[in-house]
Amino acid sequence: MEQRCRLVYSDLQHKERNISVVLCDTENLQNNITGLETQIHNILLENLQLRHFIEEQSENSQSSLEGYTVYRTKLETFKESVCEVERQTDVYKQLKEKELHKEIDLLQAHIRSSRQTARVRKAHLKRERESHTQLRKDMEIENRRCDAIMKRLHCQLKKVQSQHRQLSTDVTDMKKELEDLKSQQTARS
Repeated sequence: MEQRCRLVYSDLQHKERNISVVLCDTENLQNNITGLETQIHNILLENLQLRHFIEEQSENSQSSLEGYTVYRTKLETFKESVCEVERQTDVYKQLKEKELHKEIDLLQAHIRSSRQTARVRKAHLKRERESHTQLRKDMEIENRRCDAIMKRLHCQLKKVQSQHRQLSTDVTDMKKELEDLKSQQTARS
């Protein structure tokens, strides 16, 4: 009878250890989910920064275009005011045209580089969006997997608790039987 009680007690300890292992696994899964949420938050912040940078680049490009338009307006005014001087000397006129072409080329190069930078940033933002979408999908899959594991662990926990209650009931019954047997044995003596 004592050996049976020891077996029941060791089985009960083994099941309690299993329950603590299941609880540790559950805590680890929750920590993993928290880490993934932190990564998504960081990616969202980086996306916002990239969008802000692209908007700044677009504004810079727009201001460069406006500066170019203002410059062209000033150039037209300048051309009208020095028309007489240009007629008098062809060399002066050629020199001015070369200077104006250089300035226009510089402005156009600046505009092209600004547009290229904006295109590169947009491509980078697109890649980040795709990466973000993939992370969300991976996280949804991970959440579903974790939910399934949690359900399975919950079922196992309920089963172990039920077995524990049954064992407790059996132990109590055995103790009563043992007391009855002892009382019968003392009554016979």
